[in-house]
Amino acid sequence: MNKRLFAAFILTLLLSTSLFFTSCGDDDDNDDSNDNETDDDNDDNDDNGEAYAVIDADNASQVQLLQELSGHTGGIYTLGWSPDGAYLATAGADRDIRVWDAIAWTATVLTGHTGSVWGVSWSPDGARLASVDLDGNFYLWDIASAALNQNLTLEESAAYAVAWSLDGDTIAVGRIDGWISLFDVESGSFTDEFASNTTGGLSTEIISLRFSPDGATLASGGINYAIVLWNTANWEQLAEIRADTTARNDINGLAWSNDGQLLAAAGQDSYLRLWNTSTYTETLRMKHGDSWTRGIAWSLGNDVLVATGEIFPVDLFDAQSGAVLAQLTGHTSPVWAVDLSPDGRLVATGGGLYESTGGDTIVRIWGVPQN
Repeated sequence: MNKRLFAAFILTLLLSTSLFFTSCGDDDDNDDSNDNETDDDNDDNDDNGEAYAVIDADNASQVQLLQELSGHTGGIYTLGWSPDGAYLATAGADRDIRVWDAIAWTATVLTGHTGSVWGVSWSPDGARLASVDLDGNFYLWDIASAALNQNLTLEESAAYAVAWSLDGDTIAVGRIDGWISLFDVESGSFTDEFASNTTGGLSTEIISLRFSPDGATLASGGINYAIVLWNTANWEQLAEIRADTTARNDINGLAWSNDGQLLAAAGQDSYLRLWNTSTYTETLRMKHGDSWTRGIAWSLGNDVLVATGEIFPVDLFDAQSGAVLAQLTGHTSPVWAVDLSPDGRLVATGGGLYESTGGDTIVRIWGVPQN
């Protein structure tokens, strides 16, 4: 080999070696970049609630108090998580609606109601909130701007209950005269009304309204002791359900299981009852203390029922056997409202005295911390 060829060979070898080590260094940089992205993703997951376990029958006994939210100056009668779980709306006797950020737990206050607020319901996209009060006001709020979009008066009656349909087109309002008013979201007006809970029982007030998970059925419950089911396609009545009891049994709360097969009802007679939504028969009965029950919510897997009422502990029931899995203590006044976050990880509860600024007015957040 002559000197020129040998020099060219050596130069080629050196260049190849340099490229090899440069390539290895780039791979290391890429690995570090991927590691950083993973760490960021994990941080985001913690913020989104994965610091807490999904509540089920196996870990119900581990549910503990996580947050106490102060700000309300009266009893808290209604609350609800936004569909994405980013916000919690709470309201009651002080006439204010507080919209809590579920990460920072700071609140935006919506003011304007002139009567106690007993019902709130989120739009399916979480952009707006509907609310009703005992002065007969029906409000629509824009959450991003905290502005009042619409204020209508229910000329016929005040209202305890409101429910936004899953397609976003209709808002149902349950009135104290036993009628349901239907608000058309597109036109911005009430377009229909019909009698629902007007006969039997003690009185006519509708206390609870809930759309089924598929949106095909609306359930209403009230002081006439009846659960009335409505076909939302034509608003014809499907069934009227009454418990077999001689005791006063206002239907104070309703909650559909996530598969729509069962409807849970919280009664004045201290019992929670589960109803088969195909046969309209009672399948299980659970006792919550010795007085009225009010709030009721299902776990994500339909195996736990969370119940509230005049008795201060919040009960977690096994939805299969009816056994009490746990009791959450901390409230010192009747507990009116409960809701589980959409991801099934957090429970929100609120209570206080009836139509009063006294009592325990703290919103409490419960969950199971992940190890």
